[in-house]
Amino acid sequence: MGLLKRRVKIGLALGGGVARSIAHVGIFKVLEREKIPIDCMAGCSGGSLAGALYASGVSIEDLERIASTLTWKHIANLALPNRGFISNKRMLRFLEKNCLKSRFEDLRIPFSVVATDLMTGEEVIFDRGELFPAIQASCSIPAIFRPVKIQGRHYIDGGFVSQIPVRAVRRMGADLVIACDVNYNEIRNGEPTNLVTLIFHLLSTVSRKNALESRQQADIVISVDAHGIGLSELHRGKEIIARGEEATLQILPILKQEISKRESLVSHTLSKLCHL
Repeated sequence: MGLLKRRVKIGLALGGGVARSIAHVGIFKVLEREKIPIDCMAGCSGGSLAGALYASGVSIEDLERIASTLTWKHIANLALPNRGFISNKRMLRFLEKNCLKSRFEDLRIPFSVVATDLMTGEEVIFDRGELFPAIQASCSIPAIFRPVKIQGRHYIDGGFVSQIPVRAVRRMGADLVIACDVNYNEIRNGEPTNLVTLIFHLLSTVSRKNALESRQQADIVISVDAHGIGLSELHRGKEIIARGEEATLQILPILKQEISKRESLVSHTLSKLCHL
């Protein structure tokens, strides 16, 4: 009889978006409050950072505190140019201080991280071993952050190949994949005026195309309104969290209906199999 109650496995694809990725805290908050279980997650860029903290067991209250006080000095420091202008050593210290686990195998929620192989341009999914280097790699925007070397290869920001890592979540065995798009309704602020804004512009242009493809591949999409939120505006953490909550509340009825429908279908199918 236990088989007849099999629950649908729910996975979250956490999108990149630099400061906008803070919205994932609001998404986690609503899903947890509504007792909608998360069985697995995959994260890209800023989504990998937020997802790792939550998957390691950091509470919603602590996530809100961390996100609302986060500044660039916590995760980046200027360094001499060497394939990147900013060292990611502070990000490592931030993770060591705030993330409760340091290996994929020890996380309370199965989690994977998407990055881009610098030499081949291919998507690489990390899901075992040391967690922090994978996150650093996924967040390494070229020419801003230094590429991260892992087992002899260099990796850069996952947004170039999978801004919303739906494929990675499917690979983890999720029955129902929820894509978290934290860049929905974003606007362009004119022509790039310096190297940093040019790089952000290029990454945004590339990632927008593969994000649209990921949205189409997902079962449910949480579209966080990014209108007016700049990629670098970490100081607006509380507002960004609230936008994540609002977007999740909007799709909640559809999500619950879809979960119920799929669980009924699974139960019906298993019941028929048991009577064969």
